[in-house]
Amino acid sequence: MKQGRLLALAMLMASSAMAAPTPEQASPNANPAKVWLEEGQLHYAGVMGSEAVTQLAKLYEATTPKPDTLVISSGGGDVKTGIALGEWVFDNHLSVQIDRGCASSCANYVFPAGKRKIIPKTAVLMFHGGISKTEWGPMLADVHFPEGISEQQKTAALEDMKKRLADDAPKQAAFFKKIGVNEALTCYGHHKPYIETMESDDHYVGWRYDVATLARFGVTNVEVLNPPWQPKALRDGALVYTIHLDPNQGEPSPDNLTCAAW
Repeated sequence: MKQGRLLALAMLMASSAMAAPTPEQASPNANPAKVWLEEGQLHYAGVMGSEAVTQLAKLYEATTPKPDTLVISSGGGDVKTGIALGEWVFDNHLSVQIDRGCASSCANYVFPAGKRKIIPKTAVLMFHGGISKTEWGPMLADVHFPEGISEQQKTAALEDMKKRLADDAPKQAAFFKKIGVNEALTCYGHHKPYIETMESDDHYVGWRYDVATLARFGVTNVEVLNPPWQPKALRDGALVYTIHLDPNQGEPSPDNLTCAAW
């Protein structure tokens, strides 16, 4: 199974008892999540976790004057928590500034929810999939269980994943409708010819968009600090391909695509 698919599956399994960890090379910060206030800005570092998100909201409520920016460094995590944090950011009109990197659930749900989206010159913003129904069918077919797991346990785990995904997919769709962003943001890299790039090398773990392409999905008010944007390399040789949609070159519009199966 390609690393990109493993990463997407890890995101989907994040809240499962049989969770697969996100590989280190795709995670800007693999430590437990921490939240704090610094120079009038909220900070979040680490995986998406409900306890940390609750702490963040409490810190915001206890602070006067209210912070207007969330600085985040996260390799992603639980989908529900990522959506909840994105909604909270959107509802409180917060800007989002990436610290070192924002991947997976952070890229899908938190970054596009910001009033302003601020990207340092070398910061990583990486996507590798979402949870639309047509995506998770092929992912579940790729599940590889550890040795020693019985067929009954495998069946129960798959049914649990299907149920959670079926519950969460409408939440993802509703979230993107709320913030005015095309849901295909989470899956466009799985369409041809980009999926062919992903499948061409096991080192590919996901993709990134340039600023102009982000805008075509509805992710606007993006500011790169000290441009041009030149993301740092990921660890251990992991690769990310760039998607640039040029309508003059016949690239399909995101508006004409859904999150189709891989």
